[in-house]
Amino acid sequence: MSKFSVAAITLLLVTGVFAQTTMYNTITSPVDGSTITSSYEPYDISLSGIASASSQSDLEIVITLDNSGSIGSTNFGYEKQAAAYLISQLVDPADNTKLLADVGIVSFDYYGNTVLSPPSSDATAVNTALNNLAFANGGATNWADAIQETRSVFASNGNSGEEICFFFSDGNPNYQNPWTDDATDAYADGIMFNSFAIGSGVNGTYMDQLGGTSLATGDGHYWHANSFPELQNAVDDALPATGSVALDYVDVFLNGTDIGDATIGAAGTYSMNGVELVYGVNEIKTVAYATDGSFAEDIVNVTLVPESTNVPEPGIFSMLITGMFLMGGTFLKRKKN
Repeated sequence: MSKFSVAAITLLLVTGVFAQTTMYNTITSPVDGSTITSSYEPYDISLSGIASASSQSDLEIVITLDNSGSIGSTNFGYEKQAAAYLISQLVDPADNTKLLADVGIVSFDYYGNTVLSPPSSDATAVNTALNNLAFANGGATNWADAIQETRSVFASNGNSGEEICFFFSDGNPNYQNPWTDDATDAYADGIMFNSFAIGSGVNGTYMDQLGGTSLATGDGHYWHANSFPELQNAVDDALPATGSVALDYVDVFLNGTDIGDATIGAAGTYSMNGVELVYGVNEIKTVAYATDGSFAEDIVNVTLVPESTNVPEPGIFSMLITGMFLMGGTFLKRKKN
């Protein structure tokens, strides 16, 4: 029976986040343990299989969006566009239904509101939650409750990986201050804030304070934008490395000899024509490699046996001729009588 191979390798990324690469590889044809009969050797067969590589980092992101009256519907639209762009940059190139991070969403006005929790790597679920978020024109700008809600969303996922909040606001918290106490608690949880200020009436001091891993200013985690293109550029600057991987190539071995690389088709399928079997048991092994060097292998064994000619062995043939001669003599004798 074919041994479906799965390999998982942990790699250290430049950001300090660990990413897990999962490799899949299975030979779909020929079938392991099958027998082929042929009157000649070598006997050519076609090989086919399927392989894939994907990675999932221990990265958690919460997108926290200002939905207060002061942000306004236009700037709220820019926020949502920037959030959608961020999500699009996290899509796994090996599987566009998955994200390379777990993503949660919070909005706030008078209070913090959880939009998506726990954070998810399901691209459809995250995009749907964001698309369904409407402008509330809620009035006050409650940073304290927004930060508390953000901490809760991270905690719902176990606070197990690197935690980054993409925090969008006009920078004018005006309800349930001081927010700095809640920010200090968030930093203690290990949460880093990327702070994005939107609009002309921004309080840049507060936004700069919030950005980073402490209340210190000037640490490079604060951006100010007046339009979506500016906000998109800021998100690009803040994007963490995700260490995405993809299927690179598939090496094929026949009876321990490397016979070249298979041709890779759509959706990770691979094939090779002209695999030459010899009489006896033939071991076919494929090794699928990812772009990060991780790999997974699969092995099948196929037996090639000679085709029977149905020609009697020489001894049996001689006995048949002798028997026919004796029977012919007896018949002639009887005829003479």
